[in-house]
Amino acid sequence: MALAAQGARNMDDGPERIEDDSLKKMLSEKVRQIQLHSFFAAVALTALAIALPD
Repeated sequence: MALAAQGARNMDDGPERIEDDSLKKMLSEKVRQIQLHSFFAAVALTALAIALPD
């Protein structure tokens, strides 16, 4: 995900820049979705852990 956020990818030959703008945009949107889902899952799990009795 870090490479996709930077506009690059690793296709087993090492990191390479993504030249196709439509692919770069699609990957950027997917990275944002994954990061948002991860954030909300972390918030929910943290709230659950805090709410549980000792």
